[in-house]
Amino acid sequence: MKKMNKIKLGMIGGGIGAFIGDAHRRASGICNDYELLGGVL
Repeated sequence: MKKMNKIKLGMIGGGIGAFIGDAHRRASGICNDYELLGGVL
C-alpha cells in the first residue's frame, strides 16, 4: 500500500482569542493528514 503525502496547509486568521482557527488547527493535528506550513494570524 502506497503511503499518502500530507496535505500542505496554510492558515489565514485564527489568532489569539479566535475560536474557529484553533478548532481547525486542532482538528488537522488529530487526523495527522495535514502539515501546517505557514500562516498569517
